[in-house]
Amino acid sequence: MQIAHTVEIDLDHQHAIDAVTAALAEQGFGVLTTIDIKATLAAKLGEQIDDYTILGACNPRLAHAALSASPEAGLLVSSRDLPTRFHLLGSPRVITGCVAVQFRRPR
Repeated sequence: MQIAHTVEIDLDHQHAIDAVTAALAEQGFGVLTTIDIKATLAAKLGEQIDDYTILGACNPRLAHAALSASPEAGLLVSSRDLPTRFHLLGSPRVITGCVAVQFRRPR
């Protein structure tokens, strides 16, 4: 099972984060959280890894629709395979919102 969609770009780490954040904004998504995994692992475990950042993106309209259909949806929104995960909630309204996210994401 593939859990990532990888696109290689010729940018340094920070410029790549800026480009992804801008591309998300063009599609109506904002970045709510930025997790610097490299810094976290260094601080907590003393481990050194390559640059690694997780952006927690959200589209307010889609998030509102999912949470209105099922408040428990908030527990699943960080999943890569949203339609499969939201199927667990058994709500067609939530699944429809997640499919919209999947289609809007660049492939």
